[in-house]
Amino acid sequence: CWEIALCPHCGKLSTDLHDYGDWRLVRDCPAFGQPCYLRVRSRRFDCPTGGQPFTEILSWVAPNGRYTRRYEAYVFALCKHNTCEDVARLEELSC
Repeated sequence: CWEIALCPHCGKLSTDLHDYGDWRLVRDCPAFGQPCYLRVRSRRFDCPTGGQPFTEILSWVAPNGRYTRRYEAYVFALCKHNTCEDVARLEELSC
């Protein structure tokens, strides 16, 4: 695992690991017909220019941090062939 992250404020790379964030659950595509969640713990780094801590951005997690981009694409594909209400019921989502 690389101990490096891009600071979202100044745009420079940081190798100064500050700490680890709290564990959180990130929704992913179903596995064997059951909802699947990944347990994720983001790292926090210190900004190389200002020293302020920031949380690394995980490219495979959607910007809201609640689900993976893969799950986002999966739900989108379901919506192409089903009503939004059917997809929401199937995936236990709100409309």
